This record gives sequence, C-alpha cells and structure tokens, in this order.
Amino acid sequence: MVGFAVICPNFSLSAQQSGTFQTMSVILMTSRLTMATQYGTILWYCRGYRHAKVPLAIMIGLNFVAGMIYLGLGFSFGGGQTALYSIWFIITAIEVLVSLGLSLKWDVLSFQGTHLASRVSLLTFILMGEGLGLVCLGVVRIVQNANSWSEYPPPLHGRCMY
Repeated sequence: MVGFAVICPNFSLSAQQSGTFQTMSVILMTSRLTMATQYGTILWYCRGYRHAKVPLAIMIGLNFVAGMIYLGLGFSFGGGQTALYSIWFIITAIEVLVSLGLSLKWDVLSFQGTHLASRVSLLTFILMGEGLGLVCLGVVRIVQNANSWSEYPPPLHGRCMY
C-alpha cells in the first residue's frame, strides 16, 4: 500500500514515465511473490494433509508465474507511450478467475467459514469514517471562510475537527 501511495502522484496513462511503470511492476511482482511465500508456508504446515497439497501448489504456481510476468513487464517499459500496462489488468483478471475457480473446487481454498466477510465490512466502516471526516473538515473550512470561494482555504490553525 505504501508503494502505491508513493507512485500514485506520478502515475498517468497519458504522460507515461518509464520509472513509474517499472516501479509499479516491481510492487506487483513483490506482492505476488509474498503471496506465493504465504501459500508455501501454509503448504508446509499442511503437508500431512494429502487433499491440501494440490490446490495450494497450484496457488503457489499461479502467484509465482504472475510475479515473474510482472517482473518481465517491468523491463519492458522503456519510455514513450505504450499499452503494455493493459497486461496488468489481464493478468489480474486471470488470477481472480483462477483463484475463485480453485476456491469453488477445493474446500481448503474456499472462503466459507472464514472471517473475510467481517473484515470487508470493517474496511467499509473505516472508509466511510474517513469520508465523513473529510466532509466535516470541508464544511468547517467553508463555514470559517465563507467569503473566499475562489482561493484555497487556509489551515484550521490548531483547531481540531473532531
């Protein structure tokens, strides 16, 4: 997440900078190799369960191959306008479809009985809370500076919005 936040200001599909796109590919590669390592750890601890080996090995392979494709794409961004970034979306779609297909076929990869639903709902509350905080900050700034619609509002000078 920090990597995405760092490269986000320079990311533009219309004015492509090769360094930004290479960094994005390295971040995507690192995340996939991290997931492959996590699945490898799970496979190590579940090595006694015969039915868990094949689906976990497939997930490790899927994440490793996707990571290597992202690494290869990183070297492909040499400057100028290119549509290679669209391969990111294609690989991500393939990863999602294969992961969902595997989770439907094998119970060891399914989301049933996990805490995923509660985590997604908590994330929704966090995002809504951040949005409400920003709206309240905007209202406070408008009320304090009602006559300055055309200029950027000054900071709150030590006053907290909460």
